[in-house]
Amino acid sequence: MKNLKDMVLAAAAVAALTIAPIALSAQDKKPDFSGKWVLDEAKSQPVGAGRAGRTGGAGGGGGGRAGRAGGALAVLTGTADGPVLISQSPTEITIGALTYKFEGTSSPGGRGMAESKVRWDGPALVIETTINARGTTAAAKQVRKLSDDGKEMTVETTVNTQRGDMTGKQVFKRE
Repeated sequence: MKNLKDMVLAAAAVAALTIAPIALSAQDKKPDFSGKWVLDEAKSQPVGAGRAGRTGGAGGGGGGRAGRAGGALAVLTGTADGPVLISQSPTEITIGALTYKFEGTSSPGGRGMAESKVRWDGPALVIETTINARGTTAAAKQVRKLSDDGKEMTVETTVNTQRGDMTGKQVFKRE
């Protein structure tokens, strides 16, 4: 009986050592945001839309359509009319015309008025940006997530300004 018990324990140990790296690598796998993304306006809320009388953010603009961010918000969101193109490699991600390095260094953007750092928080891509525009400083945090099937991207944005916090959510469909 002792020999059978040892064999069962050995088999369990081999199985655990085989399965554990697979489970860990699945947890470490980062989503790939690469592709062409189109804003789903019906599911989106512009940054600041929930604030009375305010639909813009630091630097103005951003009113109306969620995808038509203006001023510093365009720097932050990388959105414009039409699809947003994203390319991603193991070392950086490019969203529209802005490229962010994964190594933790600051990435300048928008004519030098914004500095961003990007990091992974589990499967979420977090971009933290400091914006200096027209003598005003604002901080922003953007959390980008993919749906389980990879066909929908949600971008939750919080902008901290001297006038208070503004939030918004943009939902994009992969083309």
